[in-house]
Amino acid sequence: MSYVISVDNANKLVNDNNVKFIDASFYMPISGKDIYEIYKKAHIPNSRFIDINEIADKSSPLPHMMPDLNLFNQTISKLGIKNSDTIIVYDQSGIAMAACRAWWMFKSFGHDKIFILNGGLPEWKKAGYKLESGQNKTFPNTDYKSSFKNNYIANKEQILNEIGKSIIFDARSKDRFAGKVKEPREGLVSGHIPESINIPYTDLLNDNKLKDTNQLKKIFSKRIKDNKKIICSCGSGVTACVIALAIKECGFDNQISIYDGSWSEWGQETLNLPISTN
Repeated sequence: MSYVISVDNANKLVNDNNVKFIDASFYMPISGKDIYEIYKKAHIPNSRFIDINEIADKSSPLPHMMPDLNLFNQTISKLGIKNSDTIIVYDQSGIAMAACRAWWMFKSFGHDKIFILNGGLPEWKKAGYKLESGQNKTFPNTDYKSSFKNNYIANKEQILNEIGKSIIFDARSKDRFAGKVKEPREGLVSGHIPESINIPYTDLLNDNKLKDTNQLKKIFSKRIKDNKKIICSCGSGVTACVIALAIKECGFDNQISIYDGSWSEWGQETLNLPISTN
């Protein structure tokens, strides 16, 4: 099953009441961009806007950690989304970054009828499809209900136990993985989790779209072993989901989880967790 949908096929569904579009864009804080203001200027008609920094565990000092069940259900209900709806999520900059995070979040809460718009809003604009402007609309509450799948998310204790046992992929750039550059967030050391494998999420994309299955299989086939669990990590649990998507698209049936804290947690100087630069 593919979780990626083309803009041509998505455009055919834009007026379907049982299909909900979500703009789940995200920019690094250092970008200075206002995500919501950009959404208001142009978005796919009737699309909802969500901010992964708002649908998050506010009690955690780490950025956009997975929300609890009540917050997720309440937020999705207010967006007028039903459990039976098909969801198409997109990003203002392409297929990455937070569209994949939102996709994984919904899957973690048991919503499987969710797809990612390949190429995101840039590809939609390129095709000349209709756009609208304005604020996030108010929708009738739907009393959305879900249940959380714990095996979709990993924490630092699980990572410590899985080093050398599970396959750990890191979606950050090669220089960040190798510890050659400073991390964009303050208070973090440079390097990577020991025995993790670097696959920069950008290597999985072609012109802001996910590479085709054959190309992706060439990247993963020698790195994924039968029955081995897979844990995906990155800077803060966002682009790690691009790796998860690519693996799913290849058809591998290994158990996959996202390290929610990722390097924002592991790289904290005060935690003294094992670090490698080899």
